[in-house]
Amino acid sequence: MNFQTTVQANGQLTTILATVLEVGTSKLNKNNKPYQSAKLRDDNDEEHTLTINKGSGRLLDNNCLGQRLQFAMQTYAGQTGTAYAGYWNDTAQVNQIPTPQGQQATPDATGTAKSPAPAPDSEMIRMRSMALAYAKDLVCAEQLIIGDLKSKADEFTAYIAHGKWFVNKTTPEDEPTDTEDIPF
Repeated sequence: MNFQTTVQANGQLTTILATVLEVGTSKLNKNNKPYQSAKLRDDNDEEHTLTINKGSGRLLDNNCLGQRLQFAMQTYAGQTGTAYAGYWNDTAQVNQIPTPQGQQATPDATGTAKSPAPAPDSEMIRMRSMALAYAKDLVCAEQLIIGDLKSKADEFTAYIAHGKWFVNKTTPEDEPTDTEDIPF
């Protein structure tokens, strides 16, 4: 996720991974809640200065400079156009090597192609959580039996991660037989 995804969410809270470039000093808003400004760069090299609220976590400090962190962000109409505000998810484990959107396999020094890095663990955990929640909803709606919950969640996770269904291939035992083999 990046700043563009946050803009497209139209005020809804979205998760974004970004590198901290600058950290402002802590201030108090009119409700005596701490906040600070920070300059972040997403994986598409888009940079914005935004307001980071303390929320239930903590504010950024100088140790965060240069770190790729996870934020919950939303947009709002600011004085000079679209503005960003959000919270730092200080408990999230984040892959420190960004994988730019649409990255292709690139040759390394030996000339062999390296494949793009897989999604960060936190992203896979989020996808798996969504898949499990949906499968549980189907069980509650009596559209799925509880014994199939894990396998259906695995299918949903694969669909969320790759954008397509992975259908089990039939085995030779599952293939229909010739009519002469059927006794009647």
